[in-house]
Amino acid sequence: MAQTIKVLAGAYWDYWLAEDGIYRIQIVSTTLTFAMTVAVFLFVFFFLDPSIIGALTGTILGYLLGNWLSGRRASKKRAVIHTYEPNRLSESGARFSKLRWDEISSAELKGRSLHLVVDNRKTKVPVPTSISEPVRRLAVSKLGSKFIQS
Repeated sequence: MAQTIKVLAGAYWDYWLAEDGIYRIQIVSTTLTFAMTVAVFLFVFFFLDPSIIGALTGTILGYLLGNWLSGRRASKKRAVIHTYEPNRLSESGARFSKLRWDEISSAELKGRSLHLVVDNRKTKVPVPTSISEPVRRLAVSKLGSKFIQS
């Protein structure tokens, strides 16, 4: 099996560029992070300090703790998901979507993003500069003339 280029795009999503397409994999739910943030805010505000200071403290602590917990969850989940091959990703239980190479109308690597046009919609895949050349080579091989050289 050919190598898959795995792009870690933060706590919420990863992108895998594989032979059969581009996978967008949900690592942590934004809804879950928001719920954790709100829960911490409510706890601080109602149980510790029901004032403006409590609201401000709860908001800051909720944001920090919610994101910290999401980051920890993302690290653990990513460690499990990254053991799978793209064709067996559904077995991991992860939520993902797949964009086949033939669905892409055009693509261009600009700076640190791979800009894609699919059905007249634009989307960006973050690409660290350290892997931009392998991404460019894969995109050229899969898209041919639909890849815009810049």
